[in-house]
Amino acid sequence: MLYDTSLTIQKTDFTNEQEANIALQKLELAVGTFEDHAMHEDSHIIPILETEAPGLALSFENEHVEDHRLGAALVESMQNFREQTDPENKRRTGYQILLAFQEFVAFNLYHMNREERMINPVLWEFLSDEEIFLINVNIVRSIPAEKSLIPTTWMLRALSEDEIIAWFQKAKATSPQHIFSALCDLAKKELSADTWYHLRNQLELPSMAGEYSTLL
Repeated sequence: MLYDTSLTIQKTDFTNEQEANIALQKLELAVGTFEDHAMHEDSHIIPILETEAPGLALSFENEHVEDHRLGAALVESMQNFREQTDPENKRRTGYQILLAFQEFVAFNLYHMNREERMINPVLWEFLSDEEIFLINVNIVRSIPAEKSLIPTTWMLRALSEDEIIAWFQKAKATSPQHIFSALCDLAKKELSADTWYHLRNQLELPSMAGEYSTLL
C-alpha cells in the first residue's frame, strides 16, 4: 500500500483535479490504515511487551507517537492543498505532500523492520503459538466490517504464493464457511489466474464460474 501510494503521488499532476483526487484518496486510506495498525498494536501487543520487555515497549510507544505526528502532518498538508486555487500553489503544495509522504514511508518501513527483528522474538519466547494466534483472532475481530477488506486485499497483492497457500489452509481449518468463501471470492479477484489455480488445487476447492488459467 505504501509503495503503490508513493508511486501514485510521484506521478500525479496536482493541477489536474482528477489525478489529485485519486492521489489524495489513496493517501487518506494509507494514513488511516496505519493509524488503525498502530492502535491494534497499542491495544494487543504493547501490553505484553510492558510485562516482558518494558524498555522495548516504551521504545515502540514513542515511535507510535512519531508515526501519529507524521500522519497528522500529512492530513494537514492535504487540507492545505484543498484550500489552494492557484495552479502553481497546487503544484507546490502537491510537492510538499510528496516529501511528507516519503518521510512517512521511510519511517514506517524502518519501524516495521524493527518490529520484525525485536518484537517477534519476544512474542516467540514468552507466548505459545496458540496464544499468538488468539491475539491475531482478537485483532481481526476488532476490525469493523467496512475496513476488513483493506488489509486482506493488500495481503493478497503482496504475499508470495507459498504464504498465501499457508494462510488459506489455516483459514479453511479455522474460519466459518461464509468467511472462508468470501476470502476465496476476493482471492479469485485479486490473484493472477495461475496463482488462483495453484491455490484452488492445494486446497482442493471446487472450480468457480468464469475461471481461467494458462496452465489449463
